[in-house]
Amino acid sequence: MPRFLAALALLALSAGVAQNTDDLLVRGFNDPPAGARPRVWWHWMNGNITWEGAKADMDWMKRSGIAGLQSFDAGSGPTQVVEERLPYMSAGWKDVFRKTAAYADQLGLELGIAASPGWSETGGPWVAAKDAMKKMSWSVLRIEGGRPFAGTLPQPPSTTGIFQTSAAGWRLGGRAPGQKPPELYVDQKVIAFRLRGVDSLPEPVITASGGSVDAKALSDGDLEKTAIELPAAAETGGISWLQFDFGRPVTVRGFSWSIANGGGYFNGLANAASDGTPPLLFRFEASDDGHTWRDTGAQVQAGTPQRTVSVNSVRARYFRLVSVKQPPAPPRPVGRWGRPPGPPPESIAIREFVIRAEATVHSFEEKAAFFPNAGYYHLPSGTAKNEATPRASDVIDLTSRLKPDGKLEWMPPEGEWLVLRIGYSLTGAMNRPASPEATGLEVDKLDREAVKRYMDTYLSMYRDATGGLIGRRGLRAMMFDSWEASHANWTPTILEQFKRLRGYDPVPWLPTLAGYVVESPEKSDGFLWDWRRTLQQLLKINHYDFLTEMLHSIGMVRYGEAHEATFAVMGDGMEMKQSADVPMGAIWQANRPGEIEAVYFNDLLESASVAHIYGQNLVAAEALTGGPPYGCAPWDLKPTADAALLAGVNRFVIHTSTHQPVDKAPGITLGVGQYFTRHETWAEQAKSWIDYLSRASFLLQQGQAAHDLAVFYGEAGPMVATYSDSYPPIPEGYRYDYVNADVILNRLSVSNGLLTTPTGMRYHALFLGRGAERVTLPVLRKLRELVRNGAVVIGPRPQGSPSLADNPAEINSILNELWPGGAAAAAGRGRVFAAGDTAEALKAMRLEPDFTYAKPAPDSKVMFIHRRLAGADIYFLSNRNNRAETIEGSFRVTGRKAELWDPATGTITSASYRIQEGRTSVTVPLDPFGSIFVVFRGEAGAEQSRRLPQPEFQIVAELNGPWQVAFQADRGAPASAVFERLIDFRDSADAGIRYFSGVATYSKEVQLPAVSGARLWLDLGQVYDLAEVWVNGKLAGTAWKPPYRVEITGAAVTGKNWIEIKSVNLWVNRLIGDVQPGVTRKYTFTWADGKPLPAELARGRGASMPYRADSPLRASGLIGPVRIIREAR
Repeated sequence: MPRFLAALALLALSAGVAQNTDDLLVRGFNDPPAGARPRVWWHWMNGNITWEGAKADMDWMKRSGIAGLQSFDAGSGPTQVVEERLPYMSAGWKDVFRKTAAYADQLGLELGIAASPGWSETGGPWVAAKDAMKKMSWSVLRIEGGRPFAGTLPQPPSTTGIFQTSAAGWRLGGRAPGQKPPELYVDQKVIAFRLRGVDSLPEPVITASGGSVDAKALSDGDLEKTAIELPAAAETGGISWLQFDFGRPVTVRGFSWSIANGGGYFNGLANAASDGTPPLLFRFEASDDGHTWRDTGAQVQAGTPQRTVSVNSVRARYFRLVSVKQPPAPPRPVGRWGRPPGPPPESIAIREFVIRAEATVHSFEEKAAFFPNAGYYHLPSGTAKNEATPRASDVIDLTSRLKPDGKLEWMPPEGEWLVLRIGYSLTGAMNRPASPEATGLEVDKLDREAVKRYMDTYLSMYRDATGGLIGRRGLRAMMFDSWEASHANWTPTILEQFKRLRGYDPVPWLPTLAGYVVESPEKSDGFLWDWRRTLQQLLKINHYDFLTEMLHSIGMVRYGEAHEATFAVMGDGMEMKQSADVPMGAIWQANRPGEIEAVYFNDLLESASVAHIYGQNLVAAEALTGGPPYGCAPWDLKPTADAALLAGVNRFVIHTSTHQPVDKAPGITLGVGQYFTRHETWAEQAKSWIDYLSRASFLLQQGQAAHDLAVFYGEAGPMVATYSDSYPPIPEGYRYDYVNADVILNRLSVSNGLLTTPTGMRYHALFLGRGAERVTLPVLRKLRELVRNGAVVIGPRPQGSPSLADNPAEINSILNELWPGGAAAAAGRGRVFAAGDTAEALKAMRLEPDFTYAKPAPDSKVMFIHRRLAGADIYFLSNRNNRAETIEGSFRVTGRKAELWDPATGTITSASYRIQEGRTSVTVPLDPFGSIFVVFRGEAGAEQSRRLPQPEFQIVAELNGPWQVAFQADRGAPASAVFERLIDFRDSADAGIRYFSGVATYSKEVQLPAVSGARLWLDLGQVYDLAEVWVNGKLAGTAWKPPYRVEITGAAVTGKNWIEIKSVNLWVNRLIGDVQPGVTRKYTFTWADGKPLPAELARGRGASMPYRADSPLRASGLIGPVRIIREAR
């Protein structure tokens, strides 16, 4: 059978099923409601705004089936393409926005805005320095006790930046060239503690294997200035070193250092940095004579702006940092943000190197949340011996003695004391990427009153801009994008908030925030975990939850992302999304067709888990970000969109549809995201694609997710950092939700041996996955309760609690009860499987997979998601290969008939199925990268199996040349041409056709015989990139994916028929054509054609064209063969 007939046969294995128009499920599938239809991001680019363009944008969105738009005032415009630039919140800007709000309301479009100008996070020029994001800043003074002290304590750094004196503005974003944010320092505490068993270190003599050492600069606290450019060794395996001679034996317990090379590596165990640089291998060595060296065992971690490494009380006269020259990194797969491996660095720029005699907290910078670490439980604790550690009771609060000018008067007891002057300075984070007029400081998210002042101002600005049309009409939503505001670890009330949330006074433990061990390394780490947890809770309560309350009070809803793909802030992703009306994640357009990038899939799974457990039901995705410039058609996007659906997404928010202020195409862009605008070549054919997304979303909004497992990712960090580009070890055929501590504590109970939530989710087991190596006491208590009541828990025994506040004896008691030893144990009515993965436990539970299938080929891959509703089960299946396959799927469903619902066409057909032994097998045909819904509904009764007859196909006409081809005007091609045979435009001798982009209409007359009682299909063979089919002046349909075919039964007649095929390719070829040598006329308009802006106003990466003259052209046009096919049974 010819391939095109075989493809038709696959879908015709099922017969049409009558559709009851009173069936709400069918009606919603046929015509999805606004709630299931996509929204788009709508970027206003750096003042390039017109009302005429805004109205045209919204008109196109409405007729394309889009149901909402989320407006961003973005500052990425490098040029000016309008006559008059309208700055943010100027009178002209507000006039356009007022009309926009009214017109969106008139069209029934949900209008939203970002939570700040730019897209991250909540900041603007109205945020005062006192309300901005903060970090701890401190100074240290060593004094002798036993005599009065009267002096000025060193002023802690007031540097605006991420850590002490490090500005690191590149991490903070938002700043215009030369823009300097304000500085601020405010005292908070002065504490002192006696140094027990710690000798002062004498001034060392510092030498190096090469380069010029500025010894003073190595310990002056300046993290911006390089003290030595240490040359790397010439040969692989050779060493370079920085040596310290103290003149006599001393005991070293740690060191703090900073290098400009970047990256954080544990003894070179990383393969390479994300920028492709091979790892640096460091050792910290000691010697008694300066000739024979021994490794101190320190796990040397490097990076910017500073890293602190603990040393286990090594005594020697000489110490040195050694760098071992590494071989070039081997070739490796390069991720989205990576670069190919490059050569090893020729030198190491060391900015600071301070050796510490005090017991040292390893990596305190990360543990104190100046910046995060995805592997907190795997970091070393600190100096192991406790002889040099102060007791918490020894830490004295001297704050009341500090004068406003920094002077301190105090009579310290005998001994040596360290006095810490602790306060806060600004991080300097600014909202990004906003226009210059809209750029300012990010608000302190941990301070409820500061957040309130921020949002009161922001909403009042938009209340004015909309003329009051805000809330349930006009401006209705606010979108919180993924976090790009860097990190903060202080707020003015944090000490009081800590005591309220953790139940003990943090002041005696504050030295750990500066890297000094208190009591013991383990207890210090416990306090630092409590500090991070406090930051997480304050972010949730005072920022996300409070802003949701503020929005609800005026009738607005919140869309909420969190981390996206990195450990972006000290917050738990599920908590950041928990109060959102529409929890949201992000998925970028895959680099390779069919690929699913785990980190984005996990972000969406997290959002879906929130919706399932907390009851929103809606799961949104910042969808299809990325892809080649102007280079994506629906078929290119479909595999990634299907991946989002598999993750549970049921509302697409397409990123992006940049506002087009002028009627010149292809127009201006954000630079990232889709170039999905009214100027896209296929803009007027977009509705079929939007309908596909809408039908699929509608079905995935019905009922409830049917997942077998809950996966606890622990309390160390957010799920996207814990799992990143990997997944929990759960076999194929089972689905799961992620859960955090709040879910376990407040949402899970047991009913009939299943874990249940108030929203109706039912899980067969709870898996303690990665990140659950340590579990807090409240969570352990709840786990014991759940197991005693009949729950199943799978996972290895935790090592203990991460929190200083927990009782170790009670923790061990619970652990011994739940994990007494052995592979499995009973506790009450439940069971605990002490397994690192779930496969064996699931077998022991006799829980069969929800979905399995016989693979037609070894590399076949079909993925699924399952929704359950009253009287029906809905499975979405996605073929992850670019070839057609028919599978026999086995579903954990019984007693119902099976149907196939095709979201691409809206058709519903009966399926061949067989019910046996509590499962139902269904024959499922799948197109290349195809997807289908298998819906079980209606009692099967006595009809326990059904085998549908094979259809018969007959070619009734082959449409060969000649073809009349008309080309869209003003795209460089002739008005029309005759094609004797179908060709790829790239092969045309006519440059106008070769570089053409747009709509090419192929016309032909064809005679058809009578075909009553049968269906007719127009099969296009191959088309680039999509095509509308018109028969006798009627639109029969749009073919946008393989197999490229359209049913024409209702439009064709016996005898003469006029066929028009409007093929649409992409902008790529015309853009390439417009930069060919000798071109005298351009047919395209982009940023490059705008008027340059002054440097203080320009934003973005410049106005360069994304394609060159020698860039490869993209396949284009109708390729065929084109046939009309009769289908009969």
